[in-house]
Amino acid sequence: MASHGRSTIQARWIVLVAASALLVSSTTLAPAPVQVAINYKTKQCATYWGGDEYVQLDLPPGWIAYDYQFSNDGDYQFVETRAGTCKLYTNATVDPAESCCSQLGYHYIHDSNNLYNSIGVYGLRFKKIALNDKTRQCGIFWAGDENTSYDLPRGWTAYNYQLSDTETFVETPAGMCTLSEPWTLNLQSCCSRLGYSYVPNNVGVEVKIMPHDQTVMLYNIVSSLIVVIIVAIAIWLAILVKKEITASKK
Repeated sequence: MASHGRSTIQARWIVLVAASALLVSSTTLAPAPVQVAINYKTKQCATYWGGDEYVQLDLPPGWIAYDYQFSNDGDYQFVETRAGTCKLYTNATVDPAESCCSQLGYHYIHDSNNLYNSIGVYGLRFKKIALNDKTRQCGIFWAGDENTSYDLPRGWTAYNYQLSDTETFVETPAGMCTLSEPWTLNLQSCCSRLGYSYVPNNVGVEVKIMPHDQTVMLYNIVSSLIVVIIVAIAIWLAILVKKEITASKK
């Protein structure tokens, strides 16, 4: 019986810890790490940051991002790439990515107008190439964001772009073509090579959705309710565990 009581207490402690972990995970979102990005084809190097819960920045085609790593003694950071390894010390006055680029012999680039000093671009991964085989038309399909939503019209098929180390490409039943910056202008050329006529702007049809402010308000209400429920369960389990511990000592 004592063994059974201990097992019950242990099980409830596990549930309590799990509930606490769920509470933490439901209320926090970690931002992406700052990385060094390299374009081996253009011999360029830059800072890249993927964003957080408020903004999402995608790595442009042809770029590869690498993490900063700490040495065993913690005296410096280093970045390992195909072009070599660079060392970065904490007392350096130069931007870490710029210093790394210089050591690798790559040209450092940055956008002084970019708040995040990152080469990342907004929402690139959500854009697709859409083809209409019946009308022989081709264009961009974008499904929207928190404010707008678009459906792919009947007769259209959307294809994701794919990344290699040096280029972006799209494979379709009509053939394959590569893409580069500026993405939209190059897409027009891609449609032409596939034998389709280019349609400007988004081919998606707008869908009426709940206004953004109402969506945020509803999300906050639901999130608050979830937090309250989790806290209540955690408190209830703590009381039960405390009672069982007290009872087991008698």
